[in-house]
Amino acid sequence: MADPWDVLRTEEGRDQLITLADHYIRAEQDREAGLCLAELSYVVKHVGSPSADNAFAEAARIGAEAVALLRKANDKEGLCRALRLAAVPFLADCEPLLSESLSLARELGAVEQEAWTTFAMRSFGGGPDPMCERAHALFEQCGSLEGQAFCQRTMGFRIGSHDPEMLQRSIDLFEEAGNTEEAERGRAFLDAALMPEDPDSPKIPPEAIEELARMIVSGECGESECEPK
Repeated sequence: MADPWDVLRTEEGRDQLITLADHYIRAEQDREAGLCLAELSYVVKHVGSPSADNAFAEAARIGAEAVALLRKANDKEGLCRALRLAAVPFLADCEPLLSESLSLARELGAVEQEAWTTFAMRSFGGGPDPMCERAHALFEQCGSLEGQAFCQRTMGFRIGSHDPEMLQRSIDLFEEAGNTEEAERGRAFLDAALMPEDPDSPKIPPEAIEELARMIVSGECGESECEPK
């Protein structure tokens, strides 16, 4: 049976979570409130805040509240994910949050949790990355097709040095996992990778790539990668 906070990643689902979290908080059900807020953090980051606030900043704030409640409830499994969701790049002190999440995942023997946290610790910009490669190995170990697909896409797409074969493998994995939305997004990545390079176009400097990554994760661009439910 699904948990009541297991909602669709839509504005309607977000609003359901806001109402449910308020109920749990008023009832002083710390664990349930924490789990609900962790899910709310995840949803807000992808569908937006109900207020005018930046979605990523709001997600970081809600994630921090979820972390506090799950610490109080001593729910280590829920805390492991909440720590990861609260670690919004450029808007939170990510390193200690992700380090604690990783330690908890290993303590619990939760390989998929460890894989998602490791994936969250990757560098921006795509291409070869030891953390992404480590996450991919962990996703293979636990059999997560979607996790492997996210890693393949991340490693296969890099401005100036794409790997079309790896991008196609990511699409195939998303389709095998039944995630048609990410498979379609992957095709857009592949189409961009296959576009012939204009020899007269100026090369994009590394600092511009870093700025693009900052824009993506801060919500100034419309795209972001995420872990599935």
